[in-house]
Amino acid sequence: MAAHASRGTITPAKNFDAEAEAENMRKAMRGIGTDEAPITEILTRCSNEQRQELRVKYKTMFGKDLSKDLESELTGNYENAVLALLEPPVTYLVKELRRAMKVYYS
Repeated sequence: MAAHASRGTITPAKNFDAEAEAENMRKAMRGIGTDEAPITEILTRCSNEQRQELRVKYKTMFGKDLSKDLESELTGNYENAVLALLEPPVTYLVKELRRAMKVYYS
């Protein structure tokens, strides 16, 4: 049996520009309705580390929390998935463990 490397399959996006992506996220949420396609494209083509960089840049540029803005614009399972993508891995795992324990022990 071959040994498997313990590295993930998601690699950082090449030529990632947090400032440009923050502006694209803002544009996707502007006006009537939200354009979900660019949100999906941006968040799924970069690594978690880059998504964290995007969150910081968005806050710096617009003075608002990206997760809160998305939460106010999105609904349902799509909202849950997008917000999960914006969490640092450890934070996401802790929240999910807590949620699972709450269900199990209630």
